[in-house]
Amino acid sequence: MKEKNNSKQLIFLTKKMVIIAITALIAIVAIIGVCLQNSHNNNLSTISPEIAKSMEYEQVQNEDKNVEGTNENVQFDAFFLRDINEDGVSEAIRGTYNKIGAEDTLYIELNVKEEGLLKNSKITINSENFYLETNLPKDDIIAEDCIDNNTKEIHLNSLISGIQRKITGKVRSGNYSENGKEDEAIGIDVNNYSKVNSVTLTGTYVDSNGLEIQINKTVEFNVDWYLSYTISAQAENNDITSIDLTGLVTGEDVSHTHIYERKYDDTYHWEECFICGDIRNKEAHNLE
Repeated sequence: MKEKNNSKQLIFLTKKMVIIAITALIAIVAIIGVCLQNSHNNNLSTISPEIAKSMEYEQVQNEDKNVEGTNENVQFDAFFLRDINEDGVSEAIRGTYNKIGAEDTLYIELNVKEEGLLKNSKITINSENFYLETNLPKDDIIAEDCIDNNTKEIHLNSLISGIQRKITGKVRSGNYSENGKEDEAIGIDVNNYSKVNSVTLTGTYVDSNGLEIQINKTVEFNVDWYLSYTISAQAENNDITSIDLTGLVTGEDVSHTHIYERKYDDTYHWEECFICGDIRNKEAHNLE
């Protein structure tokens, strides 16, 4: 009888120890999870807005580069580089996020690989809310000097197999020259702060058998801009109003208090909000 009681006691103690061990294991897992979450949140809070936004863009894959109809002998792509993992290695992504007045480098990659040639080709820059500044002198690949602060086309020579070239240009929000406007490419419409843009390669690919194939490939990418300054202006009650526009998300409705300035042309005069362009009190001039 005594042995039976001891056996029951041993089983009870064993179960109790198992329950304690499981409880402790659950607590350890929960603590580790909280630590990892805190570490993740801390990392997010310390990265720049540009990096945080860049994480949303699509990353370029090798298979995306091939041009249809060329048996993978012609590759064409466009992208920006950003170290979004902060591991010292830049990833190729389809978008850029910058403050108005800043710039980023657009990489346009063109390869003619193992056979055939590419002729009568050009790259068209379909820019909706940026200027592409290029400094591309004529050479064995570039057919004409392409040195401009708002490049729209890049004409190419005939390219034989084995050619690899990365063409670069500076993406800017406007004309950064002394007499230019840094937001010239955007204008006053806040919807232009975020746009899908593209570059297009057209031309004729000639394969190893002499067969000519017309090619046309467009690569899309995002260009997003934001404001980062404080505007001070005199309101109607003679008080000074400050509006913080740091990190304005482009392409979305902007909640703000209108601040109007007077404008006019040859026919009308009106008041216009210099933040969103809202117009009020538009009237024709009365010269009587």
